[in-house]
Amino acid sequence: MIALLRILNKVVVQQFYQLNAGFFLVVFFLSFGIQQSPTMLVSPYFLTGAVTSPVFIFSVLGVFLLYYLKCFNFLLKTIRAPENEYLFITSLFPRRILWLGLALTHLQLFLPALVYTILISYYGLQTAYYWVIGVVTSYNLLLILYTLFYFGRQITQTIPEAADNIILRSGEKRILAHPVLWPLRYLVRQEKVMLGLTKILSLGVLYAFMTLYPYPKYDLRPTFIGFLTAVVTQAMLVQQVQQFQETALVFWRQLPFPRWHRFTYQIILFSLLLVPEIIMVLRLNFNPATISSLIFLVTFGISVISLIYTLLYLKLNQEAYLKWVFFIYIGLLLFLLLHPPLYLLTILLFLLAYSLYYRYYYVY
Repeated sequence: MIALLRILNKVVVQQFYQLNAGFFLVVFFLSFGIQQSPTMLVSPYFLTGAVTSPVFIFSVLGVFLLYYLKCFNFLLKTIRAPENEYLFITSLFPRRILWLGLALTHLQLFLPALVYTILISYYGLQTAYYWVIGVVTSYNLLLILYTLFYFGRQITQTIPEAADNIILRSGEKRILAHPVLWPLRYLVRQEKVMLGLTKILSLGVLYAFMTLYPYPKYDLRPTFIGFLTAVVTQAMLVQQVQQFQETALVFWRQLPFPRWHRFTYQIILFSLLLVPEIIMVLRLNFNPATISSLIFLVTFGISVISLIYTLLYLKLNQEAYLKWVFFIYIGLLLFLLLHPPLYLLTILLFLLAYSLYYRYYYVY
């Protein structure tokens, strides 16, 4: 039993929290950084009133479901990864031990939601809304039971197979003709959950900033900060794009394109990746007086995501990469609060990103 838990902790739990450190950082910032104490999602004042609202409870259950899908998708991909085929040997354990190991793994992955479940249950008990305790507890039990049945079956009845190169497979209908744009198809087809949750998070962050601090009641700095935060939440998608390019599209390196040409293609790629955020910021803040500032903001966001992309060619490990993303975010956040000329900051970021790309692309 202990051996099984050690394997699952190292392969699943630790990797999950390392890969999603940026996600949890943004959630923590939204929960504690931009809200006043009375409206903070974990404050006693807020929860005492919120547990009496069915709308709030079922909204929380919806968020739990999205987070569960994120955990579920990660666990499924980890088990099916070719390098983790040895996990299928765990089917030799007694079923009771295997299910207990899966249950403890689920609890560790789902821990943030479980902590909030305990808070809701506590204030439901304090306010005598016992139905709240029953609903959230039953909901969590259903999720863990589904995890046990599904992954227990996957491990005991599935024959592991090496992953196919689904993008270059013959006979597949192409959606995007140019190879540079294949990473978008890869995200849409193979990283649906990560892409969907990232976009929900980034658009939610941007919408929150733009509605809590609307223009012209406030200046555009909150919108700038919201857009910057939405861009930084794409860090894990950027990493997936780079990994795909350096594996499935390795032939692209051999083509006779100058580096400025390649870098331009990356700018086009990330501009398309940010289309939902760009549409939202232009839609909610469209004003003849702000159009030039919003255009500069969009180009600023593209320069930020381009810089994050070039960091990956420095051969940083996961932890170092996320640290650099965090430092860049905090540094740019402070700059935006000082309200510097956005076009100047954008030019500097593009120059820095291109310099790193030019220096390290063929060294990688």
